[in-house]
Order: sequence, then structure tokens, then C-alpha cells
Amino acid sequence: MIATNQGLNPAFHEAVCALAVNTWDKKKKNRHIVRGSVILPKSVGKDKKILVIAEDEEAEKAQEAGADLVVGSDEIPNIVSGAFEFAKFDLILTTPEMLKALRPAARKLRGLTPTVKKGTVLTDIAAGVKKFRNSVEFKTTKTGVCNVGLGKLTLDNESLKANLLAYLSGIRTFKPEDTKGEMLQKVHLTTSRGPSVEIAIKELKALGIK
Repeated sequence: MIATNQGLNPAFHEAVCALAVNTWDKKKKNRHIVRGSVILPKSVGKDKKILVIAEDEEAEKAQEAGADLVVGSDEIPNIVSGAFEFAKFDLILTTPEMLKALRPAARKLRGLTPTVKKGTVLTDIAAGVKKFRNSVEFKTTKTGVCNVGLGKLTLDNESLKANLLAYLSGIRTFKPEDTKGEMLQKVHLTTSRGPSVEIAIKELKALGIK
């Protein structure tokens, strides 16, 4: 599926999926910026740092599940003021009960703000911590492009294929309502340091993207 260059150490490089997506809004005559996260079935080989904002029993469960740090509502004023260093985390998870308390911090957290749409507001926080260890975040550019790592080159081809299909199926669920036609326009696979290869959308659909 992905051929590595001779001399390329697979432990330090990853397979990358470069997408051109259709997010055109015909009425407003511009593109939507689409962002979200997709859960992959296989490990991407990165140590993702997860912050959980929860209290009481859910906080204890998150800690046991392996969250890197668990804080309660008492830290929210510090997030708002900038005293709490949240930027070192890749993901922030919370519970529905904490949403109202988190509203003042939304502008500060920006893309890390937990939302129902992104799936980062969870009733089962422990399961969420374990699941999101294998998640990837994406955001389309103004020209409708986004690049996402699918895993280290130490993964076998079947695992990389499973991650690719899961990612493409997942990103299609974020298609804006105002966008007409197929969301996926072009799909290229490449490595951290290597040439890219285009894969036809028809071939990907035949492989099982939803």
C-alpha cells in the first residue's frame, strides 16, 4: 500500500493522507472550514496528551482510565485567565454536567473546546479516554485541504488501510448541509518524506468507505 524510501527509518516517519474536500457553500459562495476528530481502529503511534475536566466519580474514572491530567470546575477560572497551561494537551474531554461551567472558557480553549459534535462531551468518560487515544484531529483550510497522519510506517499495510478507510468514512460525516455533491474530491497518500500517490475515489468506495 505504501512503499518507503530506501534508508527511511519507519519508526520516525508516518503515512500521511492528504485530502482535497468539497465544502463549498453555493448560497454564500465560499467554503466552510470544517474541523473535527475521527477515531481510528489502529494505533497512530503518537503519545496523545488528554486533559479531562470532570468531578467526583467521573474524575476518578478518568484518572483510572489513563487521562494525563484530571481537573475540576475550580480550574476553569485559571483557564480563562491564562494561568492554566492547557495548550500542551492534544485533547480535552468533559461530561455533560460540566458544559455550562465551561462556557466562559470556550473562547480561550478555541479548537480544544469540548463539544457534543466532536464527541468530546461524554457520559462515559473512562471509555472516552481509552477511545480517543487513537483519534486524529483535522481541520480543512480555506482551499478545502487537510492532511492527517495515519500511523507510523512500522504499522503493517492492513492496519494503515484500516486507518485510512476509517478516517475517510469519518470525515464524510462532517459534510456541511449546504454543500452539494461528493465531499471527497482527491485523496493522496504519502510519507513524511516521500512522493505522494493519488487514489481514485471509486477504488476507495470499493474498499468500503461509507
